[in-house]
Amino acid sequence: MSSHLETKITASEAFSSFFNGWLCRQQVFLDQLEDKNNNQQLIQLLLNHYSEYYDEKARVIWEDPFLLFSPPWLTSFEKSFLWVAGFKPSLAFRLLELSVFDLELEQLERLTVLKADVAREERTHLESLAAVQETTGAPPLLNLAKHYGRLVDGEVSKFPKAVQGLCLSMSRVVQGADNLRRNTTIKLLDILNVNQSLNFLAYVAKFQLGIRTLGLGIDSKMMSQDIGLGH
Repeated sequence: MSSHLETKITASEAFSSFFNGWLCRQQVFLDQLEDKNNNQQLIQLLLNHYSEYYDEKARVIWEDPFLLFSPPWLTSFEKSFLWVAGFKPSLAFRLLELSVFDLELEQLERLTVLKADVAREERTHLESLAAVQETTGAPPLLNLAKHYGRLVDGEVSKFPKAVQGLCLSMSRVVQGADNLRRNTTIKLLDILNVNQSLNFLAYVAKFQLGIRTLGLGIDSKMMSQDIGLGH
């Protein structure tokens, strides 16, 4: 096995281990969020928690961006929510609608402007993603991954030199999408008061942990069915 292959697999396994631990800490934060005595300090701790995730993910982005389009550390159900290798930024507004019910008119006006800005930037990132493929004559992402020996479950193989430029361009696209995800959350929280922010962040944590639990159950059931069928 080449050292290149070993490095790639180690990076994937390292992030998988980090992500599992990160989700455990997410549950701890959720328990704290549901304590109504918490305050602004907890919000900052949570922002640091998310920053840790994005900083760790950035290592994978610049080493192997294609891995993030079907990451092995996510369940099949979680993968169904992926948009440019992560959650769609505008999902935050939907979660806000489901968790905060005392917004004032001035807040609603600011949120309307932010939502329009985010939607515009989402379109820009999708156009950038399409442009990377079109300018290189690349097939769709998962087909490209398969063509060069990668299984969409996260097995990694060495890309030919001709694909290195595509990897760099894709890394830039994914990093840009992650920046939009981070900035959307920060700007949204800036509009909310402390109690609203705590309610929103608690709902986001419940949502993320909920789809994780549901996804694990679905995958476990499918695996049991496959074993029963002798696959």
